[in-house]
Amino acid sequence: MKETFDYKLINKLLDKYENSSLFKNTNIHQIIIKLNMSDELFKDYYSNKAYKYRDEIDSYLNNLSSLNLIKINKDSQIINSIELNLNNLEKAYNYINRVSKLTLYNEYLSLLNTFKNKENSGVLQGFIFKIEDLLNKKESIKKYFNSYDELSILLNGIKNIEENKEEILLRNFSNKVFKDSKYLAKHIQRFISIFNEFGNFDFIDDNEFLNYFNIYKNPTFTYIKGDIIFKINDQIIDLSKLKDSISLTEEEINNLTILEINTNKILTIENLTTFYYFDDNEFISIYLAGFNNSIKAKLLKKIYDFNKNNIFYHFGDIDCNGFTILIHLMKETQIDIKPYLMSEEILLKYIKYSDPLTNNDENKLKLFLKRKEYEPFHEVIKAMLLHKCKLEQEAIEIY
Repeated sequence: MKETFDYKLINKLLDKYENSSLFKNTNIHQIIIKLNMSDELFKDYYSNKAYKYRDEIDSYLNNLSSLNLIKINKDSQIINSIELNLNNLEKAYNYINRVSKLTLYNEYLSLLNTFKNKENSGVLQGFIFKIEDLLNKKESIKKYFNSYDELSILLNGIKNIEENKEEILLRNFSNKVFKDSKYLAKHIQRFISIFNEFGNFDFIDDNEFLNYFNIYKNPTFTYIKGDIIFKINDQIIDLSKLKDSISLTEEEINNLTILEINTNKILTIENLTTFYYFDDNEFISIYLAGFNNSIKAKLLKKIYDFNKNNIFYHFGDIDCNGFTILIHLMKETQIDIKPYLMSEEILLKYIKYSDPLTNNDENKLKLFLKRKEYEPFHEVIKAMLLHKCKLEQEAIEIY
């Protein structure tokens, strides 16, 4: 349906009002909300074919003036501007059947309150506080969402992603949370952006983001090798008799019972290439595939519960993600895990194979120096900042 001139005029004046300091209550001088006749909306009023349009436009203007919605300002009987009657705002909104921004903002605030919880922390809490601040200041929220429904979906999505502890396939998670098996895949970058802004994250791609929260595009396997004997259902498996690793599914790990471990060193490894070449009989090695997930955490806990005197290590990249992976691993497992070959000495030994730090790397490393949980890495972080470098795990000789 084509919008009439009067609808366009009131809509444009209300847009101008809602973007003004008057709406935000920050003005210190009296403000007039008006449109000059040079505005694009009045292009036909003074065109070469004005005779076709002027009478119709005048009719609309006179009607709006009689309803006290606008004031027509003239100079020598020539219209120079159209002013919005600020004393009749509600009537102006009703005239074009438009919901005011103030009403919308109050609805957004009410919705945010339904997601507030004393136990909220991390990304959800940070996001809620930010949006509340913008709404209370009556500033734009278009960077994050454009409607009540969008905000509701975002809040629900952030909450469920952040709280997800069990391994689940992407399509199943999306269907469960959004009632659409493809929704999260389509909007993944939006959620990554929010989590990077309001959490201590620097996710680069969707796999890294999803895996951190135990969401997977395809079924995952856990690779393990070393001198360990365990039973799955009625089958006994002695890994020491195998030349290579085996992969375990979530169901197999759930049904796994450890029978014997003939070493006291357990090593998680971040990257597959390093895991493949790592060959030290003193260790039970587990391929982590980036960020730890719930099923790998369950396997580590079973090993820990079998013998709490075992020493746990983690071997990863000497970079921001490598450090964060270890911190996340300890948080998920509640096991004290020591860094392995991730020291200042190793960084300097292989520095010729290192990569330069980005600005983002430097900012994050400086932040890590202020955080207690990153204390095991403080010395190597200082060296990284001094030499402006980071080191991939694959650059370290392990054979």
